[in-house]
Amino acid sequence: MLCVGCGEQAYTRQGFLLDTVVRITLYDQDDETMDACFALIAECEAALSRTDPESELAQLNARLIDTVSDETAELIADALAIAALTDGAFDPTVGRLCDLWNFSAVSPTLPDAGEIADALVSVGYDGVHLDGSRVWFDNSQTMLDLGAIAKGEIADRVCVLLRERGVERAIINLGGNVVVLGGTEEDPYRVGVQDPASPTGNSLLSLAVTDATVVTSGIYNRGFTVDGQYYHHILDPHTGYPVENTLASVTIIGPSSRQADALSTACMVLGETDAMALIEATEGVDAILITRLGEVLFSAGVKEKYDVQFLREEGSD
Repeated sequence: MLCVGCGEQAYTRQGFLLDTVVRITLYDQDDETMDACFALIAECEAALSRTDPESELAQLNARLIDTVSDETAELIADALAIAALTDGAFDPTVGRLCDLWNFSAVSPTLPDAGEIADALVSVGYDGVHLDGSRVWFDNSQTMLDLGAIAKGEIADRVCVLLRERGVERAIINLGGNVVVLGGTEEDPYRVGVQDPASPTGNSLLSLAVTDATVVTSGIYNRGFTVDGQYYHHILDPHTGYPVENTLASVTIIGPSSRQADALSTACMVLGETDAMALIEATEGVDAILITRLGEVLFSAGVKEKYDVQFLREEGSD
């Protein structure tokens, strides 16, 4: 994802965390603040990873604990609220399904249909309950997976840290989750939206933003092919299989990366008509939908609020 700030001298550091390349840019060299950012990301990953048996989330899924930190409880509560808002298009209880598909494996394999049907019984956000920091489940097999909201949450936490340290301009890029601090109408950041059809990850368009988050979910990020059929990593919680509709990617623009992260996944599941209806009904957010045929759809506020520039023609090779 292209992300360009103003002409000021930039200090950038990157590393591999959250199963992606994390890249942070400050407009003043400050090693102590940069160290604090990466330490915070690592701390959050250690708490929220579903696959690390020592993490808070993994221990909750294993029923070794039933009380989590206030921060994790708040994130779970937010995830459940967005699940309810989207009628389960975003659902944080897909942990067993994610284990079956295991898209992060070196050589992923197609799960057995019977296993998927069995795992689907454990999916259902309304079977998760919170009382303060205590969490319990109606189904003993239900496993939480916060992967579709955690990067947004972590980006927001880094943003808070930077503001507390007096940082006025910065770019936080956690893979497909970008947050920009600062910028002005005369001197904004330009954030690129990837072309789903580009094998090299080129941007199809860019938009000018200030103090905002830009989050993209797409079918091109991770997947595998079996007998000529491509299986991408965005699962439909209602079927247990990768989403099948006309969308190739969804980009959400708004003030909260946590909200945008979850909404981008929900919109991918909903499909273009219902996704656009959801965005138009949600205050403060906008969306750019790109179909598998290369058509680009904008919510009503995009062209009113942002300068959009196409970097190549829609649908072109």
